Amino acid sequence: MRAEPRPTPRVRPKALPLAEACRRRAAWLKRRIPKHWRLKVEPPFVVAGNLTKAGFERQLEYGIRRPTEAMYRSLFNRRPDRPITVILMGSLRSYKRWAYRLFGDTDVAHFGYYKPAQQTMIMNASSGIGTLWHELTHALASFDFPQIPDWFNEGLGSLHE
Repeated sequence: MRAEPRPTPRVRPKALPLAEACRRRAAWLKRRIPKHWRLKVEPPFVVAGNLTKAGFERQLEYGIRRPTEAMYRSLFNRRPDRPITVILMGSLRSYKRWAYRLFGDTDVAHFGYYKPAQQTMIMNASSGIGTLWHELTHALASFDFPQIPDWFNEGLGSLHE
């Protein structure tokens, strides 16, 4: 009796190390944004925006770094293994313009939003920091709970804004 040949197993391509994936995401973004924008890579984050230096650093520290660490101390276990892009815009006008220019999005929320498929947050930083915390919660929750129900995801995000 002759045995059937075994099918060749599908091999998933090996994921890039996080730092390299972040550098690549930053290079992609750098080709699409004006030279005067700020751009910082702090794995897992790639952060860009048209804010002043002080405003950019304030958003980075109080809107991203500190809340991320707080959420990992109290809520989440799995650290991101893929880049999360954060685009911080200094006005409603520039936020809407760049949401369209970068992603073709036209009907955007006033404060900001998260694009799960691209792991990207686009924020109107002039509206305050609460929405950034809300959207950051969505981005970080996706690593621990990839199938999180929308109702729970939104409730968790609201808890942090």
